[in-house]
Amino acid sequence: MGRSSTTFKPGQITNPKGRPPAIPPEIKALAQTWTLPAVDALGAALKNSGERVGAATILLAYGYGKPVQPTEFTGTVIHALMAMPANQRLERAHSLIARAQALIAQQTTEPDPPTIDGESGDG
Repeated sequence: MGRSSTTFKPGQITNPKGRPPAIPPEIKALAQTWTLPAVDALGAALKNSGERVGAATILLAYGYGKPVQPTEFTGTVIHALMAMPANQRLERAHSLIARAQALIAQQTTEPDPPTIDGESGDG
């Protein structure tokens, strides 16, 4: 199958103009004058069930920052695993998988919890 016309060619610059220009300072300053009314509007949206989650998400994200998901493992457990030879890491992984499978099997074989009237829910 041949290359399509959208395939990059060797040495081709994909973004010749570079990064797009930043927001001009005067536009940024003008937008910032609307901060309090915008926060008030988000606060009002919290009272509307259709807008509540979105408004709360925005308020929390800008008030406290968005949650950060770590991109690398840290801690002594990971360091200990990485210090092991590859065959020991593989054995450890197999034992963890077997343990997880046993826990899953145990959960699926337990009877249903009792219902409100005190009878078992399994039939």
